[in-house]
Parts: sequence; C-alpha cells; structure tokens
Amino acid sequence: MENFIFQFLLWFITLIFLMRILAQVFVGIYSPSYLPKMEMWYSGLLPYPILLTYQMFMYTCMVIFNFCFHMGKGPLFFFLNPSTQKYFVYFGAIYFVLMVVRFIVHKVKEPEVKWPRGTIPIFFHFFLSTYIIIMGSYPYFNLKIIFD
Repeated sequence: MENFIFQFLLWFITLIFLMRILAQVFVGIYSPSYLPKMEMWYSGLLPYPILLTYQMFMYTCMVIFNFCFHMGKGPLFFFLNPSTQKYFVYFGAIYFVLMVVRFIVHKVKEPEVKWPRGTIPIFFHFFLSTYIIIMGSYPYFNLKIIFD
C-alpha cells in the first residue's frame, strides 16, 4: 500500500506540473478570458521560450524518475541512494520554506495586487519542492530498490 501511495503522489505532482505547462502554453497562444493572463504565469526572470525549455526538461526528468521508482532501478539511483536521500529531503524542505518566504515578501511588497498575479509560479514551486521531498523519502515507503 505504501508503494501505491508513493507512486500516486509522484505521478499526481507530475501531472499537475504538466497541466501547468500546457495551460501556460495555451494562454500564450490563445489568451482565453477564463484563465489568468500570460504575465501572471511566470515571474519574468527568464524569457518564456527558455523557461518553457527548462519546464519540459524538468517534466521529462520527473517522468523518468517516476518510472525508475516504479521499476526499482534506473539512472535515478546513481545519485539518489541511501547515503544521499536525506539531502533530497533537506533540499526540498529548504526549497519549500524559501517559497513560503517568497510568497510573504511578494504579498508585503505588493499588498494591493490581487490573486493570482505573481503567485502562480510560487504555487507550482510548492508542488516541485514536495516532489523532491517525496523522492528523498522513498525509504519510508518500503520500496524495493536495486542498487547496482
């Protein structure tokens, strides 16, 4: 049962991330009135084509990692193993806390700004940080991993 929950969580977050990518592309092409405008979907730190490339790379990695966990072996376990898994949890937790701080700073700097401007990227970073924490928590889900 733990393995099912673990797999479900990883695939659920991966699907959420894919839906975010597709929704952002859809908004960029069609600008529907029922979705937030394009500038609300990303912070602007990177030009959108570069951001989209990184997002597709991250999505591809997430799918590969999910299959590695499903099979219990694969390239993921070259750098995620019993001696390094705690660092994934630490990194994910720090990443999550930094996104909380980012959200607070955003709301303090621009209190008049209504949802969702500036918060959509933060919201999805919460999902990504949770994904990293779950990856590092694999020993707690009693998974059978083959380390070669």
